[in-house]
Amino acid sequence: MDFFSRIYRTPRGRLILFVSISFMIGYGTAYYSSYYLGGAYAGFTPIRQTDTSTPLIRPLLAYNTPEMLMSSPLRDSIKRVINTQINTKQITMASVYYRDLNTGHWFGINQDEIYVPASLFKVPLMIAYLKYAHTKNQNILSKEILNTLTEDQNANQTIKPSRSIIPGEVYTVNQLLQFMIEYSDNNATVLLFKHVDQDTLKQVFSDLDIEVPSEKGTNDFLSVENYSFLFRILYNSSYLDRDMSEKALELLSKIDFSEGIRKPIPNTIPVATKFGEYYLIESGKVNEHQLHDCGIVYHPRYPYILCIMTKGPSLNALEKIIQNISQVTYTTINEIK
Repeated sequence: MDFFSRIYRTPRGRLILFVSISFMIGYGTAYYSSYYLGGAYAGFTPIRQTDTSTPLIRPLLAYNTPEMLMSSPLRDSIKRVINTQINTKQITMASVYYRDLNTGHWFGINQDEIYVPASLFKVPLMIAYLKYAHTKNQNILSKEILNTLTEDQNANQTIKPSRSIIPGEVYTVNQLLQFMIEYSDNNATVLLFKHVDQDTLKQVFSDLDIEVPSEKGTNDFLSVENYSFLFRILYNSSYLDRDMSEKALELLSKIDFSEGIRKPIPNTIPVATKFGEYYLIESGKVNEHQLHDCGIVYHPRYPYILCIMTKGPSLNALEKIIQNISQVTYTTINEIK
């Protein structure tokens, strides 16, 4: 009597065979759907560029992959940090998106919560200029623009830039990009926005599936998962060419804001991030602060994207939780052999 016949003679054996066969059929169906239907069944969905000027192609930007649902020490540690701060009323909310850039594994915590992007939108504006430079006219980066602003756009910022453009001076687009990204200068941002090719800017927002700021005002509408996509396409150079992607990340790696993700990371490790700050005034006083910091930590073995968005009554407390989450993340990743 063969092996299968002996198993089939008992009720338990028949149950085992039934479960095993069902599993194999299910696995085979999933594999077929995943392999032959482009991975949609398995949760892998392509993100493609849509450009009406090139109707016959849809370049691949990245893949949406399923979230890593299993428990992990890193996710559990970050959750404890957030819950402790919420329970003690230091903050009202924090969201985190983490992605391993080697494997594509990612997880989110409160990743569907939405926030006011504030200065985070300086990155897609930069991308619009670099996109125009490499697809239409590279001379745009050397174009000179006179600073005709009469009001300081940084006046109401809590975190003020260490350097800002000077009224009446002339700057190239390259120089304005440097002021906007490295120093988060709102004056440079306003000038760049006034002179940007609007069709290119709209195309960038459309391609990257991000809401246009002017359509939403100062309402909450951006999530950590949405925003982190900008750093994915820059790291993979799947939207801009290599030179322009490198230029963008080089500017982001020189940002002078050091009270966020950068703070606990060793100086020998490159970090390319952008922060954003916003506050809500009601009845003449600040009712809520928001502080965000998102970017890439170039760990030598395990580079990763970390995006953190926060809300709460104290800007100082928001800086601290961003630093704590960054510290926990780096320490955990650095201990992996």
